[in-house]
Amino acid sequence: KANKNDSKSFEDCIVDGDCFENDIERIFFVLAITCYHVLRLRFKTISPNEINSLSYRPWLRHLMWESVLVYIIWDCIPILEKRGYHNFAVCLLELILLGTEGLGCGDDV
Repeated sequence: KANKNDSKSFEDCIVDGDCFENDIERIFFVLAITCYHVLRLRFKTISPNEINSLSYRPWLRHLMWESVLVYIIWDCIPILEKRGYHNFAVCLLELILLGTEGLGCGDDV
């Protein structure tokens, strides 16, 4: 089991195979990784017209599929923090709050 004071990397979780307490937490981890990559790609490829349409009607933002990905990622963050995967949680937060990944986050997520 992970020490609560240690921050694990993404590779540690995959290699250990025993970083989560049950299969539901493992599924959330895979879901967070998948949503991270899809949302990161979306942020890189979104057109200026789409950004403008979102700014003209901000009350509809929660209906966009990108928002759904953000909600899923947001729900996965507490599980990652409880299991000691703070680095990955920070990468997810940077993506959903800033729209970019941080220096420690990249294609290896």
